[in-house]
Amino acid sequence: MALNETTVTDVLVVGAGPTGLMLAAALNSFGVKTRIVDRLIDRAHESRALVVHARSLEIFRDLGISDTLVRRGSKAARVVIHVSATRELLITFDDIGAVDTEFPYILFISQAETEAVLDGHLAAVGQKVERGVEVVALSSDASGVVGTLRHLDGREETVHATYVAGCDGAHSFVRKAAAIPFEGDSYPQTFVLGDVEIDGPITPNALNLFFGRNGAAAFFPLGRPRTWRMIAVAPPEVGAAINPSDRPVLTLEELQAVADVSVSVPLKLRDPDWLANFRLHHRQAAHYRAGRFFLAGDSAHVHSPAGGQGMNTGLQDAWNLGWKLALKVRGIAGEFLLDSYEAERQPVGRFLLRYTDRIFGQFARVAKGGPVAWLFRRLFMGLVVPRVMASPTRRARAFRIVSQLGIRYSSSPIVADGKPALNAGPRAGDRFPDSPVSVRGKPSRLHRELSGPRFRMLLCGPEADWDPVAVVELEKRHAALLSIRHLAREGSSSALLDPTGEALAMLGVDSLATYIVRPDGHVSYRSAGPSLAGATAHLSTILSP
Repeated sequence: MALNETTVTDVLVVGAGPTGLMLAAALNSFGVKTRIVDRLIDRAHESRALVVHARSLEIFRDLGISDTLVRRGSKAARVVIHVSATRELLITFDDIGAVDTEFPYILFISQAETEAVLDGHLAAVGQKVERGVEVVALSSDASGVVGTLRHLDGREETVHATYVAGCDGAHSFVRKAAAIPFEGDSYPQTFVLGDVEIDGPITPNALNLFFGRNGAAAFFPLGRPRTWRMIAVAPPEVGAAINPSDRPVLTLEELQAVADVSVSVPLKLRDPDWLANFRLHHRQAAHYRAGRFFLAGDSAHVHSPAGGQGMNTGLQDAWNLGWKLALKVRGIAGEFLLDSYEAERQPVGRFLLRYTDRIFGQFARVAKGGPVAWLFRRLFMGLVVPRVMASPTRRARAFRIVSQLGIRYSSSPIVADGKPALNAGPRAGDRFPDSPVSVRGKPSRLHRELSGPRFRMLLCGPEADWDPVAVVELEKRHAALLSIRHLAREGSSSALLDPTGEALAMLGVDSLATYIVRPDGHVSYRSAGPSLAGATAHLSTILSP
């Protein structure tokens, strides 16, 4: 490439972590010209984030790579809380059958593995990830964005992009270039982390939470590169000598010292792969969009690791933004579609900051030890939690929150409940649920049959009750961006068959109904009855320049 050569792209994705890789994958699936760059010469090889939740696995399934991730990870459907040295509380999620997903578990897998799978997917579809390329300047005007890219050998390149997506982390260059405030603060506590092997009484293939005499620690079943990931707040008597700003290097002896006071049973830590001490922040961008600049992942929000929400929220940001940018770039949708990104995702980030703040606040209080920690272990963990979590219904509700299956965009400007109204089933803006169905005599699932980079219309009820001419005309009008399927108890070979009526009941259908599912798997529109007029009008609003 010549010095100061000028190149053109539709979308410049800055940052090649999980969020940036997912956004590039989403854009690529719609055929949008994309460049993804990262200033680091190699992807992360530390485990970092280590949880992939059910909703993220559904996205990976749409890309065709969920099976690979599941094979590389460790499935866990249980949490073991060590209330004391002699008392354990087991919480399982494998009996909550009402959860409507193909992935009713938590997948423990290192971020390095997740990135490797996404990297492999992009390479397979011909999307290059440009590493060792730093964005050093960005400016925008009515015609687009102009950026300066600096390569490893010092060469500089000018790139013209229609849009720029900042997926470049908490210190985002894109966010600073867009002059978007990053509001929040830092936690005062020092955290310690270690990927280690462990000798001692710890339950395999489960998330283990320990409450010791003066602290608390969590152990995640990582699998690779080490069996366990330990995370804890350094208690005062140990943490005084561990200051990330003074010495960001942690020793195995220091991690062991934290474990000794935070764990109620003797555990010996050995063979570390990665040790770190750090401070956490809780911040959110004031806006997720500023003109032609967009933020996703850690550039838009950072919070405590409670619940394993960080990376998964970034993946959901990217999935939400990808199809909207793609339709706008292709001239199929208007500005209002891009505005809906912030309207939908910023409230999710705000909720997660509050939710993880509460969990972390309690965890930090326990880590201080003393009477508060004793009361927490004795009363809350010993009495309240067992009673609350004894109910499969409550466990299912907790799983929906943690797994992000319950995220909904009911206040979004681009979703609608039509008339006649459905009285039950998922509402406009909700995630469209999954259920077993059969096609041509073979078992399948709704999500697998309705996947792909397009809107999917599901006509529920007997095929003969729908006007075939209107159906064909509607599908032709929107060409490759809309596919129409039938869901019925019985029907033609191409229909999705639900002989037991389980899927139809889940969708609130007792006669006829129409559902339109967005490319990101959320309900765009729904109505009862055989008329397609409302659905047609809704699609014309979304799929128009």
